[in-house]
Amino acid sequence: MSKLNDGSYKGMVVVGFIPKHAPNSACCSDPATLCPKCATKIRLTDSLTEPILAATRKEYEDKLVDQQRLFEDREKGLVDQEREIDRRKAALDDEIKDRLRSEREQIAQEEAQKAKVAFHNQLQSGNEENAELRRVLAERDKKLAEARKVEASGRKVRYLNIGARGKPRSDWHWIYVPEKRYPFYRVNVFSTAMSNMAPEGCSSICVEMADRGPVTETSIRDTTAALVAAGALGKADDVVFTEEKQIEYAYVVFDQHYYQATRTIFGFLESNGIFPRGRYGAWTYNAMEDCVLAGREVAALIDREVA
Repeated sequence: MSKLNDGSYKGMVVVGFIPKHAPNSACCSDPATLCPKCATKIRLTDSLTEPILAATRKEYEDKLVDQQRLFEDREKGLVDQEREIDRRKAALDDEIKDRLRSEREQIAQEEAQKAKVAFHNQLQSGNEENAELRRVLAERDKKLAEARKVEASGRKVRYLNIGARGKPRSDWHWIYVPEKRYPFYRVNVFSTAMSNMAPEGCSSICVEMADRGPVTETSIRDTTAALVAAGALGKADDVVFTEEKQIEYAYVVFDQHYYQATRTIFGFLESNGIFPRGRYGAWTYNAMEDCVLAGREVAALIDREVA
């Protein structure tokens, strides 16, 4: 066993001690060590063990300090690493934002260009369609001008609406009057056909005038007297009011231009999807049931075209 400069010993093994007396005894065995060369047991006193304990304590304290320093270095490394991760994440976010902004601008430019091209194409197509539309309108105007050259003929009708007290002695509600002495050729008593066409105890009458000229006070007076004579009125004083009306196109005239005019007009209308039917549509004389049948015919025709 040799003593070192720092007071510690080299080549010494501490084997410890075991108490030989009771705990209350003042005596106890001293620690001992064995000589590595001769294996002689050597008792250790405080002066010998203190440097060893101090050296051991310092060694472990140094190890603890080194371990603590290592932990601190690792913790600092982790903090720096976390900061680096945050920095890279922020940089990546900025890069993504820049790319998105750039891509949005590029998409906007591309869409604007597409819209510009589409608008140009649509404008070009519109110009072509407008040219075609002008051609069609010019053709239709030509056909319409031809149709106007051969207009169908008609006659206007003037009539009087009369409100009167009392009811006619007869129950007729529609009558033709062929005699020349009457200033009218047809009389309709609406209130006879339908009672709610006049107040209770009164009459509503329509008189179609034979004279094509304007209705005057004289013609109204003559008409009232003729209605009394025909039994439609009780007396002239029963008339409460009269109202003149006019139908511009009331009767179809079958003259020498009728068939050519209707063929031209009907051809123009049907070529534009318009199907004239009824008395004034087909410009003919027919009954209500004829109009119903004509309407069914047009409906069936449209159904076939749609199908």
